[in-house]
Amino acid sequence: MLLGEIRNINLILASPECTNHTCAKGGRPRDEGSRLSARYVLLFAQQLKPRWIVLENVIQMRWWHGYHPLMEEIRDLGYHVRSQVLDAADFGVPQTRRRLFVV
Repeated sequence: MLLGEIRNINLILASPECTNHTCAKGGRPRDEGSRLSARYVLLFAQQLKPRWIVLENVIQMRWWHGYHPLMEEIRDLGYHVRSQVLDAADFGVPQTRRRLFVV
C-alpha cells in the first residue's frame, strides 16, 4: 500500500533510533545517519497529514544539532510543538527511565 492511499490518520507515534543519541553507546563514535532517522517523521507527516504526532526518544536527543531544526520543520507543517520529559517511575514502573516526548 502506498502512503498516498492511506486516509484519515489521527496519530503518528514515532520512536526513531536512539542509540546514537544516548550515553548507552559509550565512547564509540556516533552515527549521524542513524540519528537522522528522526527526520522520517517529516515525510510521514507531510504525506499522511495526521491530526497528532508523538515522537518518543531518549532525553539526550535534545542536545543533537538536528533537534531544533526538526522541531522547526514540524512547526512549519502547521503543528504546535510541545516537548516533555517523563519518567516511567512516576507511572508505577519499578525503574527510572526518563524519556523525551514531543507532541
